[in-house]
Amino acid sequence: MAGEASTSAPSQGSPSVLFLILPEGSSTPPERACCKEAVRAWREGRHVGLHTDSMEQARRMDTLLWTFSELDFLPHRLAPPQGRVSRLSQEQSQVESSPPQSREAFISWGDQTPPCDLLFNLAPYLPVLETPQAKVVEIVPGKEPERSRARKHWQRYKEQGLQLQSRKLREDIAP
Repeated sequence: MAGEASTSAPSQGSPSVLFLILPEGSSTPPERACCKEAVRAWREGRHVGLHTDSMEQARRMDTLLWTFSELDFLPHRLAPPQGRVSRLSQEQSQVESSPPQSREAFISWGDQTPPCDLLFNLAPYLPVLETPQAKVVEIVPGKEPERSRARKHWQRYKEQGLQLQSRKLREDIAP
């Protein structure tokens, strides 16, 4: 999983996957690294999405995005669950399920993924992409056995024929 890649260039054609690798032995939580990298990508003009395993993890990410840094912020909201009727007007529901006009990030969970061109996957499984041209970003933890999940994801993406890239993150990713 060696190589250099940027989160700034929009992907073309089929999806590609970027593995961001925390230093070996790093205790930085992948969620914190995700916040920092998502803010960086958002500032570069990307439409960012964060995908989690559950509503509980999505809410934890929502809280972390508000608190992870005194200087950085990523405009965001929880993605509306698919198939559920919102108390909002139908017009507002349409706005919620379409790509955010203000470039705010969606945090999704379960089977749904947000409309975006850069999806940070924090779930233990591969996401189903709503936007076929999206680039997926996987954060590789610094310690075993968590790194083994990233290796399995790498192998599964490779079997699907996706373009794979990796980039090492610096230890100072955590504020």
